[in-house]
Amino acid sequence: MCGYLCIAHNAHAGDWAFVPHLGLTEEYTDNVTLVGQDTLQDYISTINSGLSVRGISARLTSNIDYNLQKQIYDAEDSFSGLNHQLQADNALTVVDQWLYFETNSRISQQSIDNSNTFGRENRNQAGNQTTVIFYEMKPSIRHRFGSWADFDGSWSRGETSTSGGNINTRGSGGDEAIDLRLSSGRRVSRTPVSISYRRNDENFDSGSNNDQERLNAELSYVVNRKFQLDFEVGREKNSSSNDQSNQGNQLTWSVGATFTPTPRTQIDGNFGERSFGNSKNFSLKHRMRRWVFDVNYREDVRTRNQELRDLVLVPITDPFGNPVVDPTANSNILNPDDLASINENSFLTESLAANVTYRGRKTNFSAGFYDTDRTSSGDTVASTVRGMRSSISRSLSRRLSIAFSVFWRESETGSDFNNGTFLLNPSVHYTLGPHTDLSLSYSYRDGNGPDIDDNYIENSLSASVNLHY
Repeated sequence: MCGYLCIAHNAHAGDWAFVPHLGLTEEYTDNVTLVGQDTLQDYISTINSGLSVRGISARLTSNIDYNLQKQIYDAEDSFSGLNHQLQADNALTVVDQWLYFETNSRISQQSIDNSNTFGRENRNQAGNQTTVIFYEMKPSIRHRFGSWADFDGSWSRGETSTSGGNINTRGSGGDEAIDLRLSSGRRVSRTPVSISYRRNDENFDSGSNNDQERLNAELSYVVNRKFQLDFEVGREKNSSSNDQSNQGNQLTWSVGATFTPTPRTQIDGNFGERSFGNSKNFSLKHRMRRWVFDVNYREDVRTRNQELRDLVLVPITDPFGNPVVDPTANSNILNPDDLASINENSFLTESLAANVTYRGRKTNFSAGFYDTDRTSSGDTVASTVRGMRSSISRSLSRRLSIAFSVFWRESETGSDFNNGTFLLNPSVHYTLGPHTDLSLSYSYRDGNGPDIDDNYIENSLSASVNLHY
């Protein structure tokens, strides 16, 4: 819920918002270790402090969310700890229409292995959690050659490090990527064409590496304002030192179409051949005044570092495209629930996702479902993660609101079930003043898995006060 902390939708040069926040939460749980037997009760004090920055100036755009989280356990003091969490994206225009520079950083707590116990918050004591630090710098050249052609080229350098939990340096290392694209300009509006080249090299501290390279030509034919045909042909090579059957040079192709029946609806899809075999992709998005629907299915060769590049811990915009600063939500950054296990492989990813969002005058609703299969090259067994997130909130008055959320997630390896988590969370929120919010929430958690201790139930009650300026 954006409230009065949102930046105006039509931001002008020089629009900046700096919002420090401090959150204090006291929680009681009847199963602090999330186990099926010999459960322990405890009180947990959580302190979240940080800063949200949203800024647009003539040459610089910044979106930064930092959170320092201290957790103090009353009975199980050895569980107490300190966590850093960060999402920072900055874009600088060095020379307009020519030279640009971007930096991206992420610090978050993540699951080491999807086949083991998963926790959304940082009080999971199963040893299946680690802190992942990722940062990237990317200088780029973007230039328009009149109305004839457009060029976009970039080089990026990234570093990933992992620490904590049952892990040493797995997944730590550096990567470099070159991305070049030359596209036809406005003069070729009926049959736009582009040529692209991308190379991504990952080298890990362990000595393993991943190499991906793709050269692609794309041609479209615009039938009319509503319908467009798309064709692609190229070559790609994917190899990994951890795989026994590296892919050589492979011819790739695809045929697809884009259909825009109304300005609010777009459907696109394609099928073809990639280095991993048959390939198909599909997406549908429809937007109304109060509703947004989207469905997409994608098949691609990915690495975990590439997933980290796309990781969104704090939404920058809502589903309707409005920019958001909401430190009362950003102070409780949840662990990503749909990332690959920490590894140094490349893998074929098949992902299906569907989302629906409603924004009313007093009621907001959102629901999403995902199902992701990841298969490493040379491995016939897929790792599957699927889940659902849903929430609804209702304003009862100018200060008082209620909310209810549901979360479900489960993982499989091949046809073997690994674990599942189900959460129910009703809550009440009250705005005490222009800088202070109070909340009271109850959480019911049901976990299940192959071992007796994987099958547990937890009830918890928490009270929070959030200050922001």
